[in-house]
Amino acid sequence: GLEAAIVDLAKSIQETSHIQVITYFSDEEFKLSEKSSLIIYRIIQEITNNAVKYSDAERIFIQMMQEQTYVWLTVEDNGKGFILNEAAFVNGNGLRNMKNNMEIINGKVTYNSNNSGSKISLFYQLNESEI
Repeated sequence: GLEAAIVDLAKSIQETSHIQVITYFSDEEFKLSEKSSLIIYRIIQEITNNAVKYSDAERIFIQMMQEQTYVWLTVEDNGKGFILNEAAFVNGNGLRNMKNNMEIINGKVTYNSNNSGSKISLFYQLNESEI
């Protein structure tokens, strides 16, 4: 499932870079649909790839939580951050694609970045078949 795929991604990053990746999952059994899991995984991949390439981070923290019908994920790093402005959405496909892909599954993405790191959060409400 998604949890195992994220753990494998974290291991792969640690094996191929100098970055420590920490994962944390709530005790819930995540029951996301295959489509939602794939979209969320691809977004996590994009976020972590960008952190490895551009952030100069020493650490990435990936957290996945579920409370009742809501799932949220955060990916944080302690890198140099990025400038979050309209140009980031117009010129770069990454942030815009994350937002568009989360909208496909009626989810949301938020971005927070400064010179001490970045935090990208994904919010998703489980649909009827996932509850």
